[in-house]
Amino acid sequence: MYTLINTLTLLTRCYKMELMNCNIKEILGLIDAGAPVLTVNIRLSRYLHASFDSEMQLNGDAAWPTPVVMPLFSWIESLWNESWPDRPLLSGTRSQALWERVVSSDRFLSKDIAMNSGVAKTAYDAYTMIREYRITLPDDIYLTEEAKALKRWTETYEKEVDRLGFVEQASLSEKVTELIRNRSILVPDRVVLAGFDEISPWMASLIKVIEGGGGRVEFWPQDKGNLKPVYVREYSDEVEEVIQASRWARKTLRPGTRIGFIVPDLERYKKIIRREFTSELNPDAVFPWKDTKDVFNMSLGAPLSEEPLVKTALDILSIGEEAVDINEISAVLLSPYFAGSYEEYLSLARLDATMKKDGRFIVSLAGISRIIDRNKMSSLSGFRKRMDKWVKALGESGKRDLPSCWSGSLSILLKNIEFPSKRYTLTSSEYQALKGWKGLLEGLASLDDILGRINRSEAISHLTKMANDTIHQPESLECPIQVMGLLESSGLYFDHIWILGAHSDAFPAQPSPNPFIPLFVQKRYDLPHSTPERELVFSKRLLSKVFNSSHFFEVSFPKVVDKKEVFVSPLFDSLENPPLKKGDAGGFISESSRIKDAVHSGMAIEDMQTDADIPPDEEELGMIKGGTSIIKDQSWCPFRAFAIHRLKASGVDAPALGLSLQNRGSIVHATLKVFWDRVGGSAGLKTIIANKELDRYITESVTEAFKKFYPIEPLSERYLELERDRVSGLLREWMEGVESKRGDFTVEKTEYQTDFAIEGLTMKARLDRIDSVNDGKKIIIDYKTGECNKNDWLTERPKEPQLLVYNLVDSFDAISFAKVKPGECGFIGISKEDDILPKVISLEKDVKLREKLQGINTWDELTESWKGVVNSLARQFMEGKNAVDPIEKACEYCELKGLCRIVEAEESLS
Repeated sequence: MYTLINTLTLLTRCYKMELMNCNIKEILGLIDAGAPVLTVNIRLSRYLHASFDSEMQLNGDAAWPTPVVMPLFSWIESLWNESWPDRPLLSGTRSQALWERVVSSDRFLSKDIAMNSGVAKTAYDAYTMIREYRITLPDDIYLTEEAKALKRWTETYEKEVDRLGFVEQASLSEKVTELIRNRSILVPDRVVLAGFDEISPWMASLIKVIEGGGGRVEFWPQDKGNLKPVYVREYSDEVEEVIQASRWARKTLRPGTRIGFIVPDLERYKKIIRREFTSELNPDAVFPWKDTKDVFNMSLGAPLSEEPLVKTALDILSIGEEAVDINEISAVLLSPYFAGSYEEYLSLARLDATMKKDGRFIVSLAGISRIIDRNKMSSLSGFRKRMDKWVKALGESGKRDLPSCWSGSLSILLKNIEFPSKRYTLTSSEYQALKGWKGLLEGLASLDDILGRINRSEAISHLTKMANDTIHQPESLECPIQVMGLLESSGLYFDHIWILGAHSDAFPAQPSPNPFIPLFVQKRYDLPHSTPERELVFSKRLLSKVFNSSHFFEVSFPKVVDKKEVFVSPLFDSLENPPLKKGDAGGFISESSRIKDAVHSGMAIEDMQTDADIPPDEEELGMIKGGTSIIKDQSWCPFRAFAIHRLKASGVDAPALGLSLQNRGSIVHATLKVFWDRVGGSAGLKTIIANKELDRYITESVTEAFKKFYPIEPLSERYLELERDRVSGLLREWMEGVESKRGDFTVEKTEYQTDFAIEGLTMKARLDRIDSVNDGKKIIIDYKTGECNKNDWLTERPKEPQLLVYNLVDSFDAISFAKVKPGECGFIGISKEDDILPKVISLEKDVKLREKLQGINTWDELTESWKGVVNSLARQFMEGKNAVDPIEKACEYCELKGLCRIVEAEESLS
């Protein structure tokens, strides 16, 4: 991997290469002459600043005046502020809030539309566009409903801005232009506009005024028309395209080289690029403990709300007194910015797992306190103190106060709960995110005169929206690889340029006219994104300037996008496209620098020794607890049994809405136990049916069983009533359709618990039910509310070996599942003789079953075979067998795939 040299040396070498380009030499000369250079964006300003500073150092200067190089609008704003205006400029945050208030209060709109922030944002974009292009909308008779609404909102909004005594940003350029015309503001004799691909009407007016006063406006860069050869690369999809581009960059990058990746649809590509470029160009970044430097920089920032630190702050503040989704609570508890210590972080993770295992899909702060107390989590005493302050602060949620007051109280709340945690050392980018967060609170505090008194929920809603609308781009050192959109590339120069995603659907872009401006108006004024013709002309203009920004070009596109075949953009049809050979620059590069690929490659070629057995010693054996699940897990996968019963590993399932399948099954088991403990057997069942008391017995049994599961938080009583009705109906079907049709039987034991040892392994067994029939013949029954199959018992590694294990406790004449499932109720088992259970035939008469048993013909031989299977599994566990060797479909239901990493191992072998 390319190692970064210090920034100064890099810039100096870059500058030496770029001096060959007359455009760069020209602009640096203009800056040195003192001409203000007004750029199209901040990125170009930073680039020109760095280039100029490098030239000064190269010339041996120790100090030099700060050049006037800034974005055009920043220059306009500085001219306004230096003119001692009688009215200040309305900030972006305040103007957005005011516009949204105007839109949401429009009585002609439905509430759903008025409260949609997307509607307000699109309308505000339309407002700024008609201001920039000096558009006057025609009479209402020619307008759409959207355009009429825009006129209404514009009139109301501008009146409010005037009432508040401010100047709106969209009208600032007009006012500054007028001041220049009146000589109230003096501008230099020479002004340079850098990187502009088109001139809007207000810019044309500004240029005319400057030139009318004797000044001169120059444009940079000039199109030199020196088109270079372009190599077009085709890849299977977007991911492969980005991977190959990152490997090409690694192969091409040298000290002093600058590479630019230009992406027409950067929004679509940004996540793929960030992931694959980081993996390939900066592989050590996957290790959190390593302090790595960025090798590439992406121009497209992300909303501030996506920064983990800011997201955690918003998550904390969004939690009120009422119960919220468990995932919202989890996001806070598991955040590295929240826990006061590493030990507390682990305890909070256990708390989170406990709540999810309890099946809680919503929980309140008060509920969390009860859970901590009930589970005696003393390690969370510090967290409890902070949470008490948190709950106390929520007591003021209902009051209405000014945004500045809410800004202060929300800030105090975060401070009281010690956010962000002092144990966590913030990185540079996280410090910048924290600074951005404080800026949001300051922005909220500035909205007093616009929003008036609001409640806590409204304050947090405004804060969240501001975070979503604020694009955060952390500042970083100059990187040799730059990733940007087409617009951001204007005026920048590179040694190599690669255009990614250059297919016909993305370049030129599809038109996207603003719905609040009538289309005929957009066409008349040739507004951005209005028509396909305009997009084509604009794209050609951009592409022409890109081709004057480097000596070497690569262009690529994916063959398939969203399951649709695409082709290279027609804009490249007329360009030279020489054929490729495998291994040529830009061709397919198989060598990877990713840590993951290096690991998999090592797995593929290294002769690794098979995992050694790890038998438990006497001390550990005394600590192993579990029932027949040990045998079941060993049968499913030796590693699973080793991880769960010896390493104490466990998964955390996401809680489902309502009772979990496990709890629903447990309730059925509990209800059947209560019922048979009261009824006793077939005689009692016949009696209550004859007396028409079956429904009463079932209802009472269900009610009693549900008491064992109370409190079931936060399920409503109505939901639990429906669940009781479901269980009652299921029991009625079971009793009337199955149990009542049996011969005489007695339920000897329910939920019978006993200890026993197999191959030195002591286990606990809990048998659902033991019946006796026909002169003392005993049956063992295992309730199942899901699918079950007796053929599973015929394998060396059964999926459900519980009954085979229970068969070792005593001598039974039949073993059977009791399938208690709506519409499928019945016994599924194997018996020694006929007529022991309905539809369960004896081994002697079950010809198909005996064929699968391969030589086993008697009940004693079968039970002895089962004993051998169980003993073998127990012996494997005691010998410490721990290989990752799952039976079919075991992995589909396993929560430990991330621990054994079987999926990654299979990928490395494929």
